[in-house]
Amino acid sequence: MILPQLSPLDMAVVTALALPLIVLHAGVVNAILAAIQLCFHGARVPLEYIYARFLTRRRDQHPAIRDTTIFEGFMIRGIRVFFPLIPREVFKTTLSTELWTIVLRWRLLSRGFFKLPVHAERVDIRNLGVSCKATWIKQNPTETPDVVVYYVHGGGFGVGSVAFYLEYLLAWHDLLVKAGFKNPAILALDYTLAPEKVYPTQILEVLQGYRVALETAGDASKICLAGDSAGGALLLSLLLEIGAQAGMDKLRRRNNKASEAGTDPRGRLAAPGMAILISPWVTLQSKLHGKSPVDYLERERLWAYGRQYAGQEAMLSLSPASPGSCRDEAMWKAASPTKGYYVMLGKGEMLSGDIDDFVARQKGYGVRVNTLEDASGIHAWPMVRFILSSPERRLEGVDAIVKEISANFAHK
Repeated sequence: MILPQLSPLDMAVVTALALPLIVLHAGVVNAILAAIQLCFHGARVPLEYIYARFLTRRRDQHPAIRDTTIFEGFMIRGIRVFFPLIPREVFKTTLSTELWTIVLRWRLLSRGFFKLPVHAERVDIRNLGVSCKATWIKQNPTETPDVVVYYVHGGGFGVGSVAFYLEYLLAWHDLLVKAGFKNPAILALDYTLAPEKVYPTQILEVLQGYRVALETAGDASKICLAGDSAGGALLLSLLLEIGAQAGMDKLRRRNNKASEAGTDPRGRLAAPGMAILISPWVTLQSKLHGKSPVDYLERERLWAYGRQYAGQEAMLSLSPASPGSCRDEAMWKAASPTKGYYVMLGKGEMLSGDIDDFVARQKGYGVRVNTLEDASGIHAWPMVRFILSSPERRLEGVDAIVKEISANFAHK
């Protein structure tokens, strides 16, 4: 199912629902602080956008300004202005499960749908002291999937929810079916947000979620990891753990102490078929994190989110908390998915230098990496475009993703 783009009425409903939830969950003080920032800086958004879009010569405009709709560009500019200013608790509420579960119900009912046309199931993941939730999207829950997409969402480790991403992932599922997959499944993880819990909690939850995906798929080669931003970082941390387990297993065999992976009480994990990384936050803090004139991310605020996740200052430069800090070629080779990576980034995003460095290093190690750099793209552009762009362009990122999955996994 692919619902139409957000309408002005939808935006009004989101706003009306969000305001009381912000007061309830973020607190009166944070709500007042956010309101003050909106009052003091609200005028910046239209003024900056008008200057960039209408008062700057077209040939001097960045593609992220020139090639987007007015609505899309205005909304991105608004996020850019307020991202460094609004308290995290307010952002957390605006992307929360509680809000976006209601919004999706509204969008379905207002378009004449009383329920989702596919099976969507909320599940608990409990194993080895880990407790979190996830959502399954399945075409036929009684049959084994022909591909399982294991999705880990972004949000700086501190905001975001599967509910916010659910409509986007339903579009993935719809296009996978249209591409010829008989029973595609998507498992989307709601990991514990920081700073309520810090590293390594999130990685342990991602590991257990991967075990659930593996049990359902029955074969690691049928699993496609996918995630954006901080979700991409967590998936790289997962892959490094898989690589570390493979290295330990190899060492055991060499020392004739064990010949079976089962000697590891956790059970050695097999590498997935491939990984799709959308604007991955490869390194928590890096000199390669630039300052973009168009991206909505702001470096210092993003780093603050990273510090909340890491828990300790030392973890900011250590893997697997900061996967880009790992420079061990053998480890990355052992960690790589069997069919490699598909990396998507925007030319205008602040993380592009770090992502380019990761891609170059992986290729230098002999790992297969395909990339898609969008000239007018910013951070997590496939998701941003799906929410904000025109009907003609909103599926560009999802289409590219589904084509890559179709090219690498057996179907039909």
